[in-house]
Amino acid sequence: MNVIAEYSNIREIENIVVAPGPILLKDIADIFFGEKEETSYSRVNGKNAVTLLLMNDASTNLIELSHKAKEEINSLNKQYKSQDLEIVIQSNVAETMETNINQIISLALIGGLLAIFVLWIFLKNLRIVSIVAVAIPISVFTAFNFFYAFNITLNSLTLVGIALAVGMLLDNSVVVLENIYRLSAGNMGPDRAVTQGTREVWRSIFAGTLTTVMVFVPFLFSVNYMIKMIGQNIGISIVSTLLVSFLVALLFIPMAAHFFLKRGKNKSVFFEKVTTNNRIIQIYILFLKTSLRSPARTVIGTIVFFFLTIFISLSISVNTLKEAENDQFKVYITMPSGSNLEATDKVVRQVEDKLNAIEEKKDIISQVQEEEAIITVQLQKNFEKIANREVTDIKSSAEDNLKSISTADISLSQPISGNSYQGSANNPGTSFERLLGMGTNSERIVIKGSDFDVMEEIGRASCRER
Repeated sequence: MNVIAEYSNIREIENIVVAPGPILLKDIADIFFGEKEETSYSRVNGKNAVTLLLMNDASTNLIELSHKAKEEINSLNKQYKSQDLEIVIQSNVAETMETNINQIISLALIGGLLAIFVLWIFLKNLRIVSIVAVAIPISVFTAFNFFYAFNITLNSLTLVGIALAVGMLLDNSVVVLENIYRLSAGNMGPDRAVTQGTREVWRSIFAGTLTTVMVFVPFLFSVNYMIKMIGQNIGISIVSTLLVSFLVALLFIPMAAHFFLKRGKNKSVFFEKVTTNNRIIQIYILFLKTSLRSPARTVIGTIVFFFLTIFISLSISVNTLKEAENDQFKVYITMPSGSNLEATDKVVRQVEDKLNAIEEKKDIISQVQEEEAIITVQLQKNFEKIANREVTDIKSSAEDNLKSISTADISLSQPISGNSYQGSANNPGTSFERLLGMGTNSERIVIKGSDFDVMEEIGRASCRER
């Protein structure tokens, strides 16, 4: 039973209505206040520990809560340092989230700067490149209004969508600018060059933007929650940013171009004059002439290349599960039925001694219950450089060392039974990783039948073959 409420005395709990009648909780259960019998142990690096799980309220910013919790932990550590007590953060989801968000933002900024740099290489006009560059922050920050309208927060998915859209933001602006200055180079006045140049290309850039928008529409109607969530977050971030960039290309870019054309003395110069002396253009002309002279070979070659790409695509397995990179792994211990807490703890200590031989280990965290236990091995930062081993190699070595312990079933793969494993079995994060083709390299075999003895024998034979 799980009741989400606060109670000041036992009588309030006794009077909880559990069924019509009314039937109160005190009618079917004995309720008392006292210390619960110890049913589990928790250790970190061999020292006794108390594990606390800090849950955030639905309306609370997880990252902000993490920062406040760290401040309180630092304060408590200073207070209890003289008593040889220390509070250590074993796992912090907010920290991982914040690191990912900061990395995505950094990559998006680098990508935007590279896109502007490439633009400058071809345009060789710093003022015009600056106009196009300003379109990026205008489009991105204006698109945040769409996030608010659709009740979407800034998270890893939306930031990935914005990062993907940064490169596409420049397309519409470049097309409008190029056409305006092409007309201006033909001695057309600034007013007419801007109005006519924008009028000639708006349908094209609108069609290009609309085709990209339509790609993400089917995701919104998916019945799968995960796919719909990914499509909604990434799709809306890309679509809203592109739609704003379309308006920027039709309004801001012509206005800025008109401003520079009015002030500029040499209005006909924008792009460098294109000549055939450019090596890239010479290669392009060579391929173009070859295609025009041999249209049949060009068509046949294109068809062959098309089927070749299909064959390569089909040869790539889409069912292969790529193991997610991680800096920790778990050891699952299952004792024979009826084992007490002391017997399980004795086996766990043996396992801890074996795991201490791992050079790359940082912390060994043990959670022991009566018939089962979970040991989490936390690896050091940059552990790959210590012995030039990946996580899979470390796990394989640990598994070989643990084979000598025969008093319990020890596995690095998550069992399908056991009370302490049920929560992690239904972990939505695991499902999300599997949706992305990532996760642990493990498979589950289910044997069904009417004869238990036969099924048990088949199961034992399968384990022996493994």
